Amino acid sequence: MSALDIPIIPGVAGSFLLWAGSAQLAVLALLGSGAGILPALLSTVLINSRFSMFGAALEPMFRGQPAWFRWLGPHFLVDQNYGLATARQDLDDPARFRRYWLTTSFAIGVVWLSVIAAAMNLGEAVPPGSLLTFSTVPIYVALLVPRLGERSARGAAGAAAATAMACAGLASGVGILAGVVVGILVSAVMGGRR
Repeated sequence: MSALDIPIIPGVAGSFLLWAGSAQLAVLALLGSGAGILPALLSTVLINSRFSMFGAALEPMFRGQPAWFRWLGPHFLVDQNYGLATARQDLDDPARFRRYWLTTSFAIGVVWLSVIAAAMNLGEAVPPGSLLTFSTVPIYVALLVPRLGERSARGAAGAAAATAMACAGLASGVGILAGVVVGILVSAVMGGRR
């Protein structure tokens, strides 16, 4: 956002309203490199397609909730609170799930928005080859590893990794997107057999 001369307050406010960090960063990078609106929209749809899968998995937890929570709660869905909520076995009570969801969402949100504000202020001071550019990888590994006990998760992860590596020579990011699509398809097929 700093590279595109977006001021801090609109940048942080936009991040709160969109609440889709990966898609937001991809769109900003695409627009900053001169790409048109169509590639930016397509990237947003592809990147955020995982939320349909997350939403389907979380639907039973949202079903017995008050209307205000069913409308507000999903706005704060990110990979981290999805992983935290689905790893717990003690969230069957709607009130307990609601408290847990709002607490984790608030904590994640405070950190996320604070990091965005700090990065917009201090981002230029971080060297391009810094370990901070690697920080998203451990987050996704932490979300993936606990699920590998499930056969469908192992199949999806293996198919996604193989596809991403096979497509690594394609245009920037296409290999990862192909891996995501194949992983989702394998998970759906293997999960549907149960």
